[in-house]
Amino acid sequence: MGSFSEGERIIEKGLSFARDVDNLGSLTLIVMLYGVFFSYMGDAENQVKHWRSSIDYMEKGGGRIFLGVVWAW
Repeated sequence: MGSFSEGERIIEKGLSFARDVDNLGSLTLIVMLYGVFFSYMGDAENQVKHWRSSIDYMEKGGGRIFLGVVWAW
């Protein structure tokens, strides 16, 4: 709804939790969604950076369910 500061706070909290529990699947998903967040903000540089990280996590962990989606974005 346009509250980007609140959205980023929530995403950062999710990213911090995923790192704390060291779960590759959670990291993959939250970083992918962070890319979506940056696309809504119009920040292409961070968008691509996060989607590339998500792809790397997917390839590292073998969980490629969203791989085609992220490449398409």
